[in-house]
Amino acid sequence: MTDDDRRRGPSQHLLGNHRVEIDGDRARSLTYARVYHQGAGAHEGRFYECFGEYDDHWERTPEGWLLASRVFDMTMAVGDFGVLQPG
Repeated sequence: MTDDDRRRGPSQHLLGNHRVEIDGDRARSLTYARVYHQGAGAHEGRFYECFGEYDDHWERTPEGWLLASRVFDMTMAVGDFGVLQPG
């Protein structure tokens, strides 16, 4: 655990409704996410939570599928964004 982990506190990522499209050696997956972060240190007692969708692009390699790009499209957020920052 790093100092930043201690300052940020625990988090939970709930993922669901995975949709995958494969086209040869490329693929795209879309996944809904609900992400919760609990504050620690100066941010103890605070939280930050957001909802959105991961848009991931994959490439097949000799070693297996590798993530080529990831975008998180946030649709809603509540709480104190400062929870994500170093204390």
